[in-house]
Amino acid sequence: MMPRFLIAVAAALFAAAPAAAQSLVRNSVGFVQGTIDGKGPYWFLIDSGANRSALDDDVARDLGLIVAGTSSVEGAAGKIEVEQAVIGHLRAGSLDARNLQPTVYDLSGSLAPEGQSIAAIIGFDAMRGSAVLFDVTGGRVAFARTPAELAPLDGATIVPFELDNDIPRSEVL
Repeated sequence: MMPRFLIAVAAALFAAAPAAAQSLVRNSVGFVQGTIDGKGPYWFLIDSGANRSALDDDVARDLGLIVAGTSSVEGAAGKIEVEQAVIGHLRAGSLDARNLQPTVYDLSGSLAPEGQSIAAIIGFDAMRGSAVLFDVTGGRVAFARTPAELAPLDGATIVPFELDNDIPRSEVL
């Protein structure tokens, strides 16, 4: 049996979320500020469809993160060889991911908040076990251990999903 997780999609602003981080939604993509190994704040792009997180190569170099070998990444643009790093602690509000091994490559061309750049793409490996609120109308993103911790979910749609070969999959609503 595959593990089950939840994403909550809100239609209105949500009330107080625990340990809320600065966040926004731009072009239906969520962004949240957080820290990497206690340094930052940095902007992170939220990608619930990515099974692994990614770290910008300049940020990895600036933080002196240990390169943990290489791996290949396959996407719409084809297959590329990338380095890996070890992040001891990535935090964004209530999201608290430890010992991540993200891929490392140039993220400078990625969608980002106006006038900013992103330091990382937060993938499913970092969000595993978290509830995620995408409040598109209110332009906010939040994380919690359970959907009930996020806020009153009146008007929200809870979308359960399962892992299929480490890729989150859900039925279309």
